[in-house]
Amino acid sequence: MKFQMHSPQNVSQRPELKLLKMSFLD
Repeated sequence: MKFQMHSPQNVSQRPELKLLKMSFLD
């Protein structure tokens, strides 16, 4: 998954990606 490749910094800058990533984990 591309989302897993995102670094923590990118996730912090993009709250939407963090929510999407959490959705995939859930």
